Amino acid sequence: MASSSSSSPELSPPSHTHPPDPYKYSTIDEVLDDLSSRFILNLPDGELASLERICFQVEQAFIREENPKFPSLPLKKFSEMFFQACPLLERWRGDHDGAFNHFMRYKTRVPVCGAIMLNDTWDKVGFHSFLL
Repeated sequence: MASSSSSSPELSPPSHTHPPDPYKYSTIDEVLDDLSSRFILNLPDGELASLERICFQVEQAFIREENPKFPSLPLKKFSEMFFQACPLLERWRGDHDGAFNHFMRYKTRVPVCGAIMLNDTWDKVGFHSFLL
């Protein structure tokens, strides 16, 4: 039942609207901070103790924002920056090269499968791998 009372407020759209900012982060540190909270900080203690599990999470976080002002990085450099930025990863900072190489050797022994997805016009592609 609609009310015709003049005391009910009428909602009108703002006179000018700003489109959402597609690049919500202004610094790489902000991106790494956000990724740390989403991929590392809430892991169970057992996974936080495992270099392999941590590195799989860092690899999952390796999707950079579509922001042209951020550099495109290889996984090793991204991982090094991530380890420097995240306080929970400090025990591996001193030997990131060794930790990264250990993970890459470990990763080649883990069976995985993947999927490539194309849109209807075949001009966009997505890829995801899964541990078996």
